[in-house]
Amino acid sequence: MEWLLAHAALLQLVTSAITALVWIVYLQTFLGGYRRQQRSMILITSGAGRGMNSHCLVTNLGLEPISILSIRIDVRDAQDGASAVVPDRNEMMIPEGNEDASATNQGPMAGGTMRDIGRFSTLLDRAATENPDIARMDEILSVEITIVAANASSITGAVRRFERSGGDSCFRAASIETRQLRARSDRRRLRSVLEAA
Repeated sequence: MEWLLAHAALLQLVTSAITALVWIVYLQTFLGGYRRQQRSMILITSGAGRGMNSHCLVTNLGLEPISILSIRIDVRDAQDGASAVVPDRNEMMIPEGNEDASATNQGPMAGGTMRDIGRFSTLLDRAATENPDIARMDEILSVEITIVAANASSITGAVRRFERSGGDSCFRAASIETRQLRARSDRRRLRSVLEAA
C-alpha cells in the first residue's frame, strides 16, 4: 500500500498514457472505416451474353452515389491504338423529341446499383462512329474501358482492359480487378477525358 501511495503520480501518468493510446488506436480505426465507406468503388465487368454480344456492366460498389460523366474506349489492333469518348447510346433509335435517360449512359448511380452500358459490339460501333481510325483498324485485340464519374467530393473513375481470347471473338478481362482511379495523377487523366468529350 505504501508503494502505491509513493508511486501514485507515476501510476496515474502510465494509466493516462495507456488510455490516450487506446483512444488514438480507436480513432484511427474509426477514421479508416469512415474513409473506406466514403471512397468510391466502381466495378467494370462483362456478362449477359457470349462473345461480342456480351454486355459491359458498370456497378457502383461504394456506399455513396456517383454520377457517370463520360466513358472512354481505347482499342488496339496488332499495329496501333485509337480511342473515342462514347457517353451516349447512339445505337438506340429514339424519335427526335422523345429522348430520355435510356439514350445515355451518363447520370447518377446509387450505391449497389448496376448499369448496362451496351454490348461490346455496339461499344465498338459507337467508338468507330466517333473516331474513323477505329473503323479502319484490323482485328481488334483489346478494348480498355474507362469510366469517368463524380462523387460528392471529387472526380473519380475506374479502368479495365478486356483482351480477345484465343481465336474467338470473345473479350475477357485482362486483370482480376478493376483499377480504381483516385490518385491526383489519375484525376488529371480523367479531366483530360472530359475535356476531349
